[in-house]
Amino acid sequence: MHHDDTLSRLQYLSNPLPEPDRTSDGEPGEGPDDETDGVVEDNAAATQPEPSSADTPPDVADNAKPTSTDDELETTEAEADEAAQQPTTDPNRDTDRDSSNTTTDGPIPSDDSAGPGERMTLDTEVNGEAVERRVDRWNPDRANLPVRVPDGEQDAGVADPEAEPMDLDEAMDYVTTMKSERPWLEPVADCDPRIQRIHTAIDLGPGHAHIRHGAMGDDELYRRRVAYLEDPAQLDEAKRMAGIDGLKPDKVHFCADTATRINDATAFAVAYAGVVEHPEVRRVLDAGADQAHHPHAVEIPLADLLGTDGHRFCSGYRLTGDWAESNAIRKEWVIARAEGQDLSGLQEPQTERISSFVNGTMMVRFARNPTDQKFYIATMFVQPPPDED
Repeated sequence: MHHDDTLSRLQYLSNPLPEPDRTSDGEPGEGPDDETDGVVEDNAAATQPEPSSADTPPDVADNAKPTSTDDELETTEAEADEAAQQPTTDPNRDTDRDSSNTTTDGPIPSDDSAGPGERMTLDTEVNGEAVERRVDRWNPDRANLPVRVPDGEQDAGVADPEAEPMDLDEAMDYVTTMKSERPWLEPVADCDPRIQRIHTAIDLGPGHAHIRHGAMGDDELYRRRVAYLEDPAQLDEAKRMAGIDGLKPDKVHFCADTATRINDATAFAVAYAGVVEHPEVRRVLDAGADQAHHPHAVEIPLADLLGTDGHRFCSGYRLTGDWAESNAIRKEWVIARAEGQDLSGLQEPQTERISSFVNGTMMVRFARNPTDQKFYIATMFVQPPPDED
């Protein structure tokens, strides 16, 4: 099916998708264009701008090859307005497929994953302390996040240490009211009110980790991200299947060779609160507006955030085979589908489920809020250990 909002095949070919970051062993990691792109994403409820037409060339940044540094994550004025989108369809409905689009590696949980209905509890211990104590210490101001639901849209996304702290009822009201418009809040609705308060603060802020790497939907949504460049943040189903980025709707979505998430809303909130308390992250968040240089990403052992069994609440998929070859296959397939071509003669992108996140890490990246010039957590995502296969 052809979508007028997609970029043309010529534009795809003349503006190749960026290569992912390379890890120390030479394998691709999650690319910065996939994660932050140095922009503030306004997660306040707003009308989604229409994507640029096929006559509009992609941003110059789309042609750049990301490096292993985080310098490209610096926020610029021109990139400061990324409006969130209103949903038009259920992002978890997997429709408009034919037999040529199917694969054999569906979202079957590995033996290492938490079972259906199994959830993290607040009495889980991390380094000898129940995570409930960490949750009770939560202060959104320490994360440079809004401390309460703003009265006006102009206040969204900005921390105000003088504001009255958000109470539990306010947080629960926010989740209940907004979950239909912002489906990443749906799995939060039946969590402990304190967990809902953490998610509310995150959602009011400018970061996007909870949208692309959180508990929304099932693992198939994330397999399709890495296989077909379908962005979970894109709530319009036709645009998602056309590869239109949900947070930057004038761009084509990019994912490196891996798509991961924390699939339990409580575990995600516990991990986020732990990241905020981590000493290396604190140095970034406490730096204030005087910090001249953009901070490097921080990598934290997953067990330090979620305990010895926390990896069981992580899941994800990766492209199989050689990166250059698999990326070329994916690119050709995505272009052909966007143009409405017959896919039956094309090799389909192949993925495999990541079998375990034992000894995995959390990668944390930062961006500067142009409103107050403070750094915030732009995204965080789990990574399997390098020797996972």
